[in-house]
Amino acid sequence: MILPNSQMILLFFVKLFYYICRMNWLEDLPHIGRLARTPYLEMMNKVYERLHELGFTDMNSYYSVVFQFIGDGARMTDMAKKASMTKQNMKYLLEHLEKMGYVERFEDKTDGRAVLFRLTEKGVSYRDKAYEVIGEVELEWANKIGIENMIQLKKLLAQLNEEILGMNF
Repeated sequence: MILPNSQMILLFFVKLFYYICRMNWLEDLPHIGRLARTPYLEMMNKVYERLHELGFTDMNSYYSVVFQFIGDGARMTDMAKKASMTKQNMKYLLEHLEKMGYVERFEDKTDGRAVLFRLTEKGVSYRDKAYEVIGEVELEWANKIGIENMIQLKKLLAQLNEEILGMNF
């Protein structure tokens, strides 16, 4: 029996759907949170181990969120929101970093009531070294999985982050 084109196409997609469902392709791999967690933790361990070797022994991974969101200067509340943490926790981190000489407060010229934080020379040096070490680790991993795969992985993760957070990376 010969089916009209639309029925053949529908039958093709029904069979394709059935085949994909039987494959359980999503169940063959751990969930994405687990897949993303291991490289993240390994990156943090390698970076902080190397930074300690370079003399930044007073730093640990807790402070990384500040360096991620401080930019050229930022309000504590804005950094806390971007980091999905309480203002109290961000204040605690900033105060410790300030005491250690990595950040400093300055007045917001657009709003005299607001206080901004920025990196000191020591903070900039630390951030730059951290990015250098991150680059070394990424290169090491790219050599393991292939440069094209590493580029594709970073692009896909950036795209997923943009979709989740609604911001460019």
